[in-house]
Amino acid sequence: MGVLSYSGLGTHITYLGASFLQWLCFQQFSILLIIGFIFTTAFINLVVGGLTSKWILLEPMLIPMLYQVNPQMTPDLVAAAYRVAHSSTNINTPMMSYAGVILTFMHKYKPVLSFGDLIIMMVPYSIVFLIVWAGLLVAWLRSVVLPRKCMV
Repeated sequence: MGVLSYSGLGTHITYLGASFLQWLCFQQFSILLIIGFIFTTAFINLVVGGLTSKWILLEPMLIPMLYQVNPQMTPDLVAAAYRVAHSSTNINTPMMSYAGVILTFMHKYKPVLSFGDLIIMMVPYSIVFLIVWAGLLVAWLRSVVLPRKCMV
């Protein structure tokens, strides 16, 4: 049993977050809701390392929160958005598990490079990946998910 479940803090954060997003009138803008989730998760990825630990932290709060704001934000859609954010900024986190391996290969060709140089070199790729993959997810959301849910 997790600390957030035991204390009820996760449920409270979910309620406050959903209330705030509804107050901002995001329930009508599912595209903005999913883009906001992607960029929030991408930022959190820079601080919290590990795919599973971050998902365990975010999943119990954000899936019910987004679903409460807009029922079109199903768990599979939120998981896809999570993977877009995680995979695009994973190379920039200092807690990446393969940082030592990448630095070893970098030192093979240029011994003066450091971890900061690795991050600086990878930031443009991360930004491009984040924009392109978020765009693909939004295109899929608009063409497949939203029309199907509206036809029911």
